[in-house]
Amino acid sequence: MRKFKNIEVLKNQIETNQNLKDILLNNSNEFIAQTATAKPLIDKTVFKLIIFIIGAVLIFCLVAGTFFIFKYTDSEVPTFLVTIGSTSLGALVGLLTPTPQNE
Repeated sequence: MRKFKNIEVLKNQIETNQNLKDILLNNSNEFIAQTATAKPLIDKTVFKLIIFIIGAVLIFCLVAGTFFIFKYTDSEVPTFLVTIGSTSLGALVGLLTPTPQNE
């Protein structure tokens, strides 16, 4: 069975393909089980935007931390910069690590 990326494609295929329509009407449980295994369409634009924002936060923290190191040599880097920078680095690593595939 063909996997469908979204519901509109499935709807159009059912309306135009008589064979697919017959399978749906005669054995709907099997049809649903086969099409339900399809992975949903991932919105890559949102994913890229999130990566960009978290990366910008990380770069800001690195630049601000470097500024504090060279400008105020007698003081430490503020803890909130270290915390935000390490959190954004962890978020980037978590988002960019590939997930294991069971296929």
